[in-house]
Amino acid sequence: MKVRMNNRLLTINVVGGLLMTGAAITWVKGTLSRPHFEVCDARYDRMLSMRLDKNGSLMDPAEVQASTNGLDRGILENLEVTKLTKGPKSYAMTVNVANQKATPVIVKEEHSADGAIFPWSPRSLKKGLNAACLSYHVKLSDDFDLQAGVTLPGIYGVLEGGSYTDENRVDTNILVGADGAARFRLYAKGAGGVADEAYGLYERAFPRGRWVKVEQEIILNTPGKADGIVRLWFDDKLELEIKGADLRDKPGLAVAGVSSNMTRGRRRSMEMPDAKPASIQVTPFEVRIN
Repeated sequence: MKVRMNNRLLTINVVGGLLMTGAAITWVKGTLSRPHFEVCDARYDRMLSMRLDKNGSLMDPAEVQASTNGLDRGILENLEVTKLTKGPKSYAMTVNVANQKATPVIVKEEHSADGAIFPWSPRSLKKGLNAACLSYHVKLSDDFDLQAGVTLPGIYGVLEGGSYTDENRVDTNILVGADGAARFRLYAKGAGGVADEAYGLYERAFPRGRWVKVEQEIILNTPGKADGIVRLWFDDKLELEIKGADLRDKPGLAVAGVSSNMTRGRRRSMEMPDAKPASIQVTPFEVRIN
């Protein structure tokens, strides 16, 4: 696939902001709009659900870690499975995203010591999957300290037989900044180029003190055509739609699971003091496919 140099990476038709953080050579292109569109969990036939319990007993962090094939970071230190007395589901992951006792660890020149990162790839997820819908609920406490922001889970895809750590991939996340503003991050890298874009949502600060339903849909493009689609909903309200997305240049790249990135929203450094203790709650992931 040939990647064209283009300073005008996206055609925009949107009531909202857009922050471009991608490289000069990029292969994510599209049009943003905000029509009404039915939530994705109503349009997919089969649901794959993450389990956080065994016959009603809470799973411990080691059991959650065992399902990640050694590709996790921070589960044992910062993740706990809790039972909800009130909430949209019976169980949730409670993740400490500001662990003041953690020692900074440098991984590929990035500082990381807080929160948890791991792939969730259901065993029954079929190969060659070109479209999927992810849903979960998340809750930030009333006094959640947004000093360092927070990153929330999304969908990822890699080449068949590949790994969560592969460089050639598609990856999405939600970024909540220090002012509470939410952005949608879309990363894509292939043989022809790389794009790393952060899209501002529609005048929306991420709520604190209540459960928020998050849904993401990704439809991978036909290699050689810019016909991919990415959508994001909060509480069944469409917040972002990217049309005409060129996310992959090889047909072997397919949806592989959930990129469970529940961490600080930006790098931790010696110059930036620790945020106050802060944790988030995230319900089990549900992935819907056809």
